[in-house]
Amino acid sequence: MSLMLRQTLPNLVTSLRLVLAIGIFAMLGWPREGPAPSIGVLACVLFSIAAASDAVDGYLARKWGAVSPFGRVMDPFCDKFLILGALVVLMATPLAPRSAVEAWMVLAILGRELLVTSLRAVAESMGAAFPAEQSGKWKMALQCVAIGTAIVAATRDGASDASADWTTAARWILWAATGFTVLTLVPYVRRGSRLLRARMEAH
Repeated sequence: MSLMLRQTLPNLVTSLRLVLAIGIFAMLGWPREGPAPSIGVLACVLFSIAAASDAVDGYLARKWGAVSPFGRVMDPFCDKFLILGALVVLMATPLAPRSAVEAWMVLAILGRELLVTSLRAVAESMGAAFPAEQSGKWKMALQCVAIGTAIVAATRDGASDASADWTTAARWILWAATGFTVLTLVPYVRRGSRLLRARMEAH
């Protein structure tokens, strides 16, 4: 494999995640009455591929020494765009009652991401490293399972018993994903607090 391809392939995978996310949102949000079940299954498959690509681009970038400024910016952006965008579409369209996605869940996850981003920005402005926690990977995985389940629940025939079962399952997994997402704030807040205290004491 050529050096140029090794340098560009991780960024292409990241860009593909963004394109897939936009396509998924269009599929779920375009029909006013909601997409057909077959479209829902396709959207769930594409969402799974997009979510899996998060591990692929990072692995390739580290393996080939191809970490780039583009990847450092776009990789976390595409992750958040995929997760938060899917939740917003599922909450704000006719799919909402069956998807079990509620506004407070979206706000809790968004708030967590904004706070971690702010803490990281402050830490890096002070010249301190603020790497991601391992719990962030589990958080992302649980969120993806919850959203995939919500997509299937939202796009099934609302009159069937199976649809109600999927909605119940989605609700429980979404609760678990939201709760775990908030809990992952704890180590970041602790690290940020220690850093700020050390900075204040130094002055």
